[in-house]
Amino acid sequence: VGERWSQGGDIFIHGKCASIGCVAMTDSVIEKLYLLVASRPRGQRDIPVLILPYDDEAGYQQLYFHADALLEETDSMYWLLLRDHIQNMRDLWRHFRDSGSIPAAVVTSNGQYNIPSSD
Repeated sequence: VGERWSQGGDIFIHGKCASIGCVAMTDSVIEKLYLLVASRPRGQRDIPVLILPYDDEAGYQQLYFHADALLEETDSMYWLLLRDHIQNMRDLWRHFRDSGSIPAAVVTSNGQYNIPSSD
């Protein structure tokens, strides 16, 4: 929480799969991440982190394709918002997967992430 204009810039990632505001993961996953970080050139203080809650194989597409039916069934706009979010994360994920680079995304006024065209 804190001041809106001062949200900090650090992401803390650790193992033990427990967290109070950090990105926690299992010890086996964090060990792999530590190896990647250790392989970076000495002296590099900051390491870019891209957190995208999307993966083509994780079943998000099922939610995406069923959002309209779930809206009808529950009368909750949540499903349409979730569908839009999934599509947005999918676009960012695929950009990263296909290009190997972290997208220079711009956050719009409605909270969507747009990747500026390279035209």
